[in-house]
Amino acid sequence: MKKYFIILFILCFAVFTKSGFAQVVNGITYQAVAIEDRETPGIDQEGTIKNQTIDVRFTIIKETPAGAIVYQELHSTTTDNYGLFSVVIGQGLVTSTSPNTSILNLSWGLYKHFLKIEMDLKREGSFKTMGIEQMQAVPVALYALNAGAAGTPGTPGATGTIGVTGGTGTAGTTGGTGIT
Repeated sequence: MKKYFIILFILCFAVFTKSGFAQVVNGITYQAVAIEDRETPGIDQEGTIKNQTIDVRFTIIKETPAGAIVYQELHSTTTDNYGLFSVVIGQGLVTSTSPNTSILNLSWGLYKHFLKIEMDLKREGSFKTMGIEQMQAVPVALYALNAGAAGTPGTPGATGTIGVTGGTGTAGTTGGTGIT
């Protein structure tokens, strides 16, 4: 029984240590169901694209849905048995149309951004627009808007008391006789 607790402790330690070194992912998680026609998901499953590789293009647009493109990338992904696919926007193949080479280069706080999603089910280069939506902030980003700048440093504290003098150390070894 003690052996199992030790193994469990080591596994938990490894998981928590690994999560302590976790880094922020440079992207936005996106998940959708690929459906061939405009059907109601969950009701008519005949149009669901199951177990098929599709191309999905994401375009981030500035200010309005018809505004300037600030970032564009392409993902080739495979749907599952239900037509579901998941990608991370920011980790796809940046297109030649994109003026920015990374999603991290965008000025997120300066203006509104819209996300245009396009799909090419046959992977022939003919993309169909699935929708354009304004991107919204997550709660942490909303908090950051009101966090403000760092304050000015405070005055230095008083000098602490001098510590106790340590004991005398042991004498070193006697050196050899030098050349005369």
